[in-house]
Amino acid sequence: MAPYCTFAVMDDKKRFDRILEIYFLLQSRAVVSAQELTDRLGVSQRTIYRDLRALNDAGVPVVNDAEGGYSLLDGFRLQPSAFSREEMQSILIAEKMMQKHETLSVRQQFENVAVKIRSSFRFSQKAEFSELQNKLNYHAGSDSQSYLPGIIDTLLNSIVTEEVLAVSYIKAEEVDAEQREIEPVGVYYENKFWYTLAYCRLRGDYRNFRLDRVKHIRETGKKFSSSHPSLDELRTVDNKLPLWDVKIKLSIRYAHYLSWDRDNFGFTQEYIQDKMVYMLFKCRHCPKAFARWLLGYADVVEIIEPELVRDELKRLLASASAFQDTRG
Repeated sequence: MAPYCTFAVMDDKKRFDRILEIYFLLQSRAVVSAQELTDRLGVSQRTIYRDLRALNDAGVPVVNDAEGGYSLLDGFRLQPSAFSREEMQSILIAEKMMQKHETLSVRQQFENVAVKIRSSFRFSQKAEFSELQNKLNYHAGSDSQSYLPGIIDTLLNSIVTEEVLAVSYIKAEEVDAEQREIEPVGVYYENKFWYTLAYCRLRGDYRNFRLDRVKHIRETGKKFSSSHPSLDELRTVDNKLPLWDVKIKLSIRYAHYLSWDRDNFGFTQEYIQDKMVYMLFKCRHCPKAFARWLLGYADVVEIIEPELVRDELKRLLASASAFQDTRG
């Protein structure tokens, strides 16, 4: 009988842990489907239904909506949330960053922590948190610190309230800021910089704005002109833009100078041959932008391909020489 009792206790503990995890998930989300619970916990839907019934029997009011989702009765919680909107947004940013952590076990443990934190949100906060989930993307590392204080909070608040923002923005290769009114769709982090993808009222189209180039931002009190596609949808379209295969080479003596900015131009790999460093790029920028970046290294860099970038660099050099002659 002893082995049977041991297994029975183990099964009861596993079920208790599973029911507790279901409870935390229900507390952390506005609605959770039975299929999502099944996939997450690795048990059958029949087991999930039995566990949900056990929660109800224990006095936890589980509500089933018309679309098959489950939630806790609004107002039911162990204690009121003490999180402000700003704190909640900070939790979202931290969660997005940790989802990209190199270590699987760290990612998994942080997700468990995040579930318990979200379980203490008020019902309205859960809905807002869920709405912001696909408005914030995080990709690689960044060392840029030149952002306006609170700019990400301002953008996320604009997305939630659908309020137009006025920004002063300095385009690449420009000195003076332009005034724009934008309707932010989302915020993302890529190639060492934060960006917002927004509908630009001046251009009548969607544009990416690098946040370190935003020199002023304020709320206008105006409402969005219309609803917008999700950040993921618009980014998918952006990622379908053609890629340029670019190959350059330069002396190993100078290669390290390009390492600061090359990720911004789609750097993929490098190799060394005969004391020369070869760098390969998959670049979405137009040839003009890539050639202008290389302008500062024109005396040490050879563009192997494509010819279009090499010709553009020659044109820029000739233009620069002519411009300086007129100032001489």
